Amino acid sequence: EHIYLNDIHLTTALKACHSDAAVAMKIMRLAQEGGLEPNIFHFTCLLRIPGTPTKKILARMEKRSIEGNHWSWNAALTGCPAAEAWDIFRRVPQPDRYAIASLLKKCQPQEVPKALDEAEAHGVRP
Repeated sequence: EHIYLNDIHLTTALKACHSDAAVAMKIMRLAQEGGLEPNIFHFTCLLRIPGTPTKKILARMEKRSIEGNHWSWNAALTGCPAAEAWDIFRRVPQPDRYAIASLLKKCQPQEVPKALDEAEAHGVRP
């Protein structure tokens, strides 16, 4: 007898892969092949994992008309490579203090003043 993943199983499995992007991507692929449609919660779990292809995942969300929210954007900033952080940050519709904090964690020391300027421009005071 086969056991099929449901939304809760997939969310739990992705959360368990907090440091293994390859396993998380495989689980997501197998769930989709099994007919499960990923939702914002699944994508958010995936985006938090360092090493996942952040831009590719965001593109998949967009293709499925899944709009990012506060949690998914912050997850993307948390899990993305430092080299992609600024590009992703610019896509965040309304950066908040958590988005700024995630950006600051990815910044090189010389980028910190620029990040603080961005924070102030969005009404977030350090």
